[in-house]
Amino acid sequence: MEARPDRTPVKRSITLSDIEARQLRDRLLDEQTHAGAVTGGLLGAAAAVAIYLAIISMPYLFVIALLLPGAVAGYVVKRTGKAFEMHYRVLAGAFVFAGLLGADLVLAGSWLAPLIALPNAVIAIAISRRKLSMEEEYAIYRHRMGLE
Repeated sequence: MEARPDRTPVKRSITLSDIEARQLRDRLLDEQTHAGAVTGGLLGAAAAVAIYLAIISMPYLFVIALLLPGAVAGYVVKRTGKAFEMHYRVLAGAFVFAGLLGADLVLAGSWLAPLIALPNAVIAIAISRRKLSMEEEYAIYRHRMGLE
């Protein structure tokens, strides 16, 4: 009988010196900017409103109108804003909320407008977080905990 291969996960250790961690932290903090978050939020909100306007006229695709605009906006913000801290992502989510709320109120004037805009804003905030490597997460963790 053949032996089973060992499937235990490999434990990676993070070997960053203090200087490397500081440099990595500084690079990450410099890459995320308010201008990038605002630009991404505006582009994402414009894309979300365009998708919403295309979908809302088809009643059988109403569920997609609750999910897709926020997901597209979050992806645009992720690529342009490079944000991983919450306040940058909330700024972009606010643009999505305002854009969808305004589009629904202007076109339909329905009481469902906040019920459509809020889930899309939450989805945009959730998706817009930039993925960080383990080393980057460690450098940011050290910064947040005041270890530097």
